[in-house]
Amino acid sequence: MKISLLRHGRPAVDLSTRIRTADFPAWLDAYEAAGIDLSLPPPTPLAPALADGGLVLTSPARRAVESAAALRIPAKITVTPAAAEIPLPSRLKWPTAVRPGTLVVAARVLWLLK
Repeated sequence: MKISLLRHGRPAVDLSTRIRTADFPAWLDAYEAAGIDLSLPPPTPLAPALADGGLVLTSPARRAVESAAALRIPAKITVTPAAAEIPLPSRLKWPTAVRPGTLVVAARVLWLLK
């Protein structure tokens, strides 16, 4: 049996515009609702490497389901809540506006320390 773990494609959200922490909860909502950036297809060698698999498990996140479909392999795609990411803390305090990725990293670290 072969098991491959993959991360979803790049979400179609703005990752470069600096935001304040007060805007982070709304940004997280947009991130969770976002699909994948269709201008960035899966790496060319990925689909052939996975073509003989019979099952793809994905979280219910739109970006995860779209990423599985973008592979265009003949496997059955099954959505399971057990594969969902843990929600991030969204109420952070930061003195300046920063890129959303910075806040995501801070939120993940805070979650781990919780």
